[in-house]
Amino acid sequence: MLIDKLLDDHIFSEITEILNNQGHRPGSVTRRGPLNARFTTKRVTYLVREYKLRSRYDRLRARGILTKKEAAARLRPLSRDLSFDGINSLLF
Repeated sequence: MLIDKLLDDHIFSEITEILNNQGHRPGSVTRRGPLNARFTTKRVTYLVREYKLRSRYDRLRARGILTKKEAAARLRPLSRDLSFDGINSLLF
């Protein structure tokens, strides 16, 4: 599924824009008839949840990317271990 692949590198609004620019139309459009229907962020969100696709957050976590808070927590012990003199000795 194209949306599943796009979730690796894009947020919902970007996915919506990509799908519309490539000329894709929502599946329900063919049943209802309007040819000018386009994807919306709400529709992409619905599809991601309906098909139980992994969220962008989960995909980033699987790649080892941390949130700001998690990164800060990992760096905090390092900053406590290195005093100002300790940092200077590493640099010079």
